[in-house]
Amino acid sequence: MRFWFASVSPYYKGIKEGDYTEFKTALANREQGFSNFIYERLVMELVKQSFKDDPIIKIGSYWDQTHEIDILAKTKSGKIIAGTWKFSKSKAKKSELSKLKENCIAADLKADIYIIFSKSGFSNELKNEKGEGLKLFALKNLNSLIQDLAPSDLIDNQNKKY
Repeated sequence: MRFWFASVSPYYKGIKEGDYTEFKTALANREQGFSNFIYERLVMELVKQSFKDDPIIKIGSYWDQTHEIDILAKTKSGKIIAGTWKFSKSKAKKSELSKLKENCIAADLKADIYIIFSKSGFSNELKNEKGEGLKLFALKNLNSLIQDLAPSDLIDNQNKKY
């Protein structure tokens, strides 16, 4: 819906007439924002799904005047989860974990578990750090969000014209 009303609807007349110039310009300026927003929401859902034994009761992001933490969550037992995401084409490196830990210390947050989501995978050095205190999620892990969908979970498409 965000995509439609931000990128298609305002340029519908031109699109209908076969002129995509304005649409393509608007999309180029917003494309990264749309895909990142979608990934962010999916990653948050993946994190919630991954803590079934100790369910997450609060999840969001944290930022103050000088620091930002992409994912900050609290489990039912009180554990604090801090995480970051990397949507670039390069693998996440151990420096991502170091930067996340530094941001937590600077923001006076004591995380029990760290999470890193990377669209392009992880360096071997970072993979070696994986354990109880560090969970790594890659693009392929998002598949788990749709594995248990029932037909009633799907949106019925009526192919209506707007």
